Amino acid sequence: MKINKLKLKNFRLFRGDYEFDFGNKQLIIIEGQNGNGKSTIFDAIEWCITGELRRYKGSREPSKFNFLLNHEANLLDTAEMFVELEFVNDNDQKYSIKRSILKTNSKPRGETNLTINEEDYSVKEGNEKIFELISNQISNEFVNETEEIEVQENTGVNLKNMIDFFSATQILSQDELSDFVLAKKPQDRFATLERILGLDKYGENFRNYLKIEGQDKFNELLKQIHFKKENLINKKRNTEQELYEISTQIKSINSRYQINEGLEEIDIINQASQIINNITNISFDNHNRKVDKKLQTTINNMRKKIIRKIEKEQKKRNFIESNKSIFTVPRSDILKQKIEHEEMLMQLAQKIRVRNRALNKYKNYEKRFNWFKDIRRDYIRERNEYENFGKEINDLRKRVENYYANHLINEINGFFTNITDFKARYEAETKSQKTINICLKIKQLIEDIKNNKNIIDKLNKEIFTLDSTVQQKEREFELLSIKAEQVNKKMEDHQTSFINQMVYDVQDYLVSRVNDEKECPVCGHLYEPNDSLVKAIKEKMKVNNSKLNKLEITKVHITNQVNQLASDLYKVKEDLKSKNAQKEKLQEKNNLLLGEKERLSIEISNEWLEKDFENLSVIEANNTKFLNDFHLHYQVVITLVEIEDRLLSIIKKSDEKRAQLTSLITEAQEFKEMLENNESEINSKELKFSNKKAKIQQAINEYEKDISKIKDALSNLISTLSHRKRKFEEITKIVPLVTDAYSAIQNQVNKIDEQLFNYESQDRELKLLQSKIDNFLSQQYLMSLRETEEKLENKLNKYSVLEENYDRTYNRYNRYVSQFENIKVESKSIQSNLMSKVIKKYNDVIDRLFLQISPHAFTKHVNLISRNGNLYIILSEENKGDLLDNLSDEELYYESNASLTLSSAQANVLAICIFFALNMSQNWTKIKFLGIDDPFQNMDDINVFSFIDTLGSLQKENQIIISTHNEEFSNLVKRKSELANDKIGYIKLKSYSKEKIDYIVN
Repeated sequence: MKINKLKLKNFRLFRGDYEFDFGNKQLIIIEGQNGNGKSTIFDAIEWCITGELRRYKGSREPSKFNFLLNHEANLLDTAEMFVELEFVNDNDQKYSIKRSILKTNSKPRGETNLTINEEDYSVKEGNEKIFELISNQISNEFVNETEEIEVQENTGVNLKNMIDFFSATQILSQDELSDFVLAKKPQDRFATLERILGLDKYGENFRNYLKIEGQDKFNELLKQIHFKKENLINKKRNTEQELYEISTQIKSINSRYQINEGLEEIDIINQASQIINNITNISFDNHNRKVDKKLQTTINNMRKKIIRKIEKEQKKRNFIESNKSIFTVPRSDILKQKIEHEEMLMQLAQKIRVRNRALNKYKNYEKRFNWFKDIRRDYIRERNEYENFGKEINDLRKRVENYYANHLINEINGFFTNITDFKARYEAETKSQKTINICLKIKQLIEDIKNNKNIIDKLNKEIFTLDSTVQQKEREFELLSIKAEQVNKKMEDHQTSFINQMVYDVQDYLVSRVNDEKECPVCGHLYEPNDSLVKAIKEKMKVNNSKLNKLEITKVHITNQVNQLASDLYKVKEDLKSKNAQKEKLQEKNNLLLGEKERLSIEISNEWLEKDFENLSVIEANNTKFLNDFHLHYQVVITLVEIEDRLLSIIKKSDEKRAQLTSLITEAQEFKEMLENNESEINSKELKFSNKKAKIQQAINEYEKDISKIKDALSNLISTLSHRKRKFEEITKIVPLVTDAYSAIQNQVNKIDEQLFNYESQDRELKLLQSKIDNFLSQQYLMSLRETEEKLENKLNKYSVLEENYDRTYNRYNRYVSQFENIKVESKSIQSNLMSKVIKKYNDVIDRLFLQISPHAFTKHVNLISRNGNLYIILSEENKGDLLDNLSDEELYYESNASLTLSSAQANVLAICIFFALNMSQNWTKIKFLGIDDPFQNMDDINVFSFIDTLGSLQKENQIIISTHNEEFSNLVKRKSELANDKIGYIKLKSYSKEKIDYIVN
C-alpha cells in the first residue's frame, strides 16, 4: 500500500482546505524554509494513522491548548479539522482513512471522529480497523484466534504498540534526529534510541509506572497508617491521662472514707437541721429526709451565700480601714491651718509690692543712666573730633600762608589781577585746546571718508566689468554645451543609421534573394569564400568607425573648450566675490567713520567747524605755548585752591561740632556734671546702684519662694479637705455615719468585725457539714469510678493491640516500597539486555549503511553496544563484532571515547542508518512508505551524495517522502533518483501567513 492522496483542513499551520496528490509517485520532495509547514505534513500522516504525535508525547503543550487545530480557526466558535489519507495497493484498490475533530462551544477541546472507507467508527473501533487495514495480519476469516496471536507474535506488533512501531519504522522526524545529534553522553543516546525504537515503555515508562502505581501508592498508604497511628497514640495518651485522673480521685476518696468511717446518715441529717435553723431561723423538717445530692446542693448554696456575705463585709472593712487614716486629724484643725496660710500669702504679697516699687525706681534710674552713657560716648567722640578739627585748621592756615609766599604765586599776581582770573584763563585755554583737537580729528575723518568713497567707486567699476565677463562666459558655456549635445546626438544617429541599414539590407535580401545568389546583403560582396565576406564586412565597419572617430575628436575638442571655459568662469566669479567683499568692508568702515564724525560734531559749535586747518593750527600753537609756560603755576594754584576749600570745609564742620557738643550737654540733664568724668568713676557709680538693685531682686525672689511653698501647702490642705469629703461620702454609702470624726468611723469598723466573726463561724459549721456529706456520698461515687477505671484499662489494651497491628502493616508496606526500588534497579539491566538484543539484530545493517553513507579514512565500521542504560558507539577499522560484548563497562567507555568523538554530521548519519535499518527489517505493515524530515542539516557534501545513493536502493520498494529547506538538495535528489519525471512529486511551500500557506506543486 502506498499513499495516493493527502487532504488537510485546519490542521496546525494549514488553515483552510489543502489536497496533495501522490498518485503514481515513487518519490515526493517537499521543499520550503523552516517554519513553512514541512514537518506538519509528516505530523498529519502520523496523526491520521495513529491518532497521536509521538514527538509531543510527554510534553505539556497538548494540555495547554488545542495544538492540533489551527490557531486562527480555533478562535472561532465552531471549527472543523481533519486529515484524510487515501491508499492504493498493487491491485489499484483504494482505501481511505479520515480522522477529524469538531470544535463547538459545548466542546471547546473538540470531539474526535474516524471515517474509514466512508464508514463512521468510534475512536476505539476505528483504531482497531486501521490496525487491521495496514498490518500484515491474516484476516479473521481464515485463521482462528490462536493463529492470529501467533501472527502478532511473529511480527511483534499489536494494536497497543502500533503507534511506537509506526513512528520508529515509517517516519524519521527532525526532533528525533536533533535529539540523537545533540546527545553527547552514552546515557542520553541510550534514552533517545530507546524512544526511537519504541522501547521506552520497558524503560523509564515502566519505572515511572512502578513509581506511580507501586511506590507512590504504598508511600501514600504509609502516610495514612502513620496518620492513623498518630491519632491512635493521641487517643491512647488521652485515655491514660483520664485513667490517671480517675485513679487519683479513687485514692483521694479512699483516704477521706477512712477518716469518716462509721459516720451514720441520721447524725448528718440532725446536724444539718440544727445548722440551718440557727442560720435561717426556719424550721428544718427531718422527716423522710436523707443524705443525697439535694441536701448537698442546699448546704453548698447556703455556704456560697455566707461566703458572699463575708466577702462583702470584708470589702467594706478593707475600704474603711484603708481610708480611716484620713480622718485622724480633725477638720477644724485643717481649716485653721488653711486660714493661717492665706494670711501669710497676703503679707508676703504686700512686701513684694513694696520691693517692686523700689526695684522699678532703680530700673528707671538705670535706664536713664544707660541713656546718659550713650550721650557721654557721643560727647567724648564729638569733643575729640572738634579738637582734631581745630588742629587741622591751624595746619591748613600755615600751608596757605606758605603757598602765598611762593614765587610762582607772586609771578601770577604780576601778570594777572588775581589768582582767580589766572585760573579761569588757564582753564579756558585748556578747553579751547580740546575743541581744536576735536576739530582737527573731524577734519581727518572727512578726509578718510573721501578717500574710502574714491576706492569704492573704483571697486564698483571693476565689479561691473567682472559681471559683464561672467555673463559673457556663461553664454559661451551654454553654446558649447549645446554644441556637445549635438555632436553626441550625431554620433548616436550615425551608429543607429548604420545598424538600421544593415538590418534593412538583410531583411530585403531575405525577401527578394534568388536561391543561387551568393552576394552579401550588407556589403554586396560574394560570401563564397567566407574569408572574402568577413574582410568586406570589416572594411565597411572600418569606414563607419572612421566617421565615428572624426565625430569623437570633435566631441573631445568641444569638451576641452567647455572645461577650460568652466575653469575661467570659476576664477572670474571668485574675483567678483572678493571685490564685493572688499566693497562691503569699506562701506561698513565709512559708515562707522560717518557716525564718529557726527558724534564729535555735536560737541563743537559751527564757528569752530568753519575755521580752516591753518587757522586752527595757529590757535593751537598759541594755546600750547601759554599752557606750557604756566603749567607749574596752574598746578600750584590748583593745590592752593584745594587747601583753601578744605580749610573752609573744616571750619564749617568745627562750628557744627561745637553746636552738637552744646546740645549733648543740654541732653545730659542731671548727669551733665559727669560728662567729663573718667571711665572708672562712671563704672563705680553704675556698680553701686546695680548692687542695690540686686539686693532688692534677691529679697523679692526669697518672698516668691516662700509664697510658692505656702501655696503648695495650701493646695495640699484644700486637696485633703476635698479628698476627706469625697471619702466620707463613699463611706456613708456603705455604713451609716453622721459625722466624719475618727471615733465614729472606728465604731463602724468594730461592728463590721463582729458581723464577720458571726459569718465566719457559720461558714466553718457549714464547711464541716459539707465535708461530711461529701464523704458520705463519695462511697457511692467510688463504685462508679472503679467501673470507669476498669473500662479505661480495657480500652488501653485494645489500643496497644491496634498499635502493634499498625506497626506490622507499616513495616510490610515499607518492604514493598524497597522491593519496588529493587525491581526498578533490576529493570535497568533487563532494559539494557532488551536494547542489546534489538541493536544486535540491526547492527550489521547499520554498520553497512554507515560505511556506505559516511566513509571514513581510518575507521570503516560502527558498533552499537548497549550496557546498563548506556549506548556506546565504537568506530573501528575492522568489525570487532562479538569481541566487544566481552568488555567491561569501564573498557567500553574507554573504547568509545578513544575511538571517536562523533561530529554532528556523523551522529546525524548514524541516526539515519538506525532508522533505515528498522525500516528495511520491518514486516509488520502493508504500507510501503518512508518519511524523512529534513535530514541534510548537519551533512557535508560526501554524506549527502552517499545518503541519496542509499535512498535510491530504498525507493525501489518504498514510496519515499523527503523534505528539505535547501533548493540545491532538492534538485540533487531529483537528478540522482534515476526515476522518470512522472514518478517524482514536488511540493514547494513558498510562504506562511495566518490566512494560508502558499505552495506550488509540480
